[in-house]
Amino acid sequence: MTLEVLVMGRLLRALRRARGMTQEELASRLGLTQSQVSKVEAGRLERTFHETYQHAIELGLHMSELVALWESAVDRASVLGPAFPGPNCELATVAVQRVMQQEAPRLSRAAV
Repeated sequence: MTLEVLVMGRLLRALRRARGMTQEELASRLGLTQSQVSKVEAGRLERTFHETYQHAIELGLHMSELVALWESAVDRASVLGPAFPGPNCELATVAVQRVMQQEAPRLSRAAV
């Protein structure tokens, strides 16, 4: 699994949690199982563009917003990467946490 896929999974998890949704609730809305949502969030299951678009909609975001957040997190991970002591999954988590902290006020206003 690539760092980019890990970052997307961690980002989708953070956004779901920020919306107060469980994996089960999101899975029901997306027509998936809870296990599939878990795998997506862990970076073990890649989604197509259309599936990711549907994921964004269910989280109350435009695809452009999701992509912008993802790009920011990937950029942060790239900057942190060389000095980061842990595995890529931890690096992805830290990068997403930092982006979410920065974007929290804007995202809470956009919440559905």
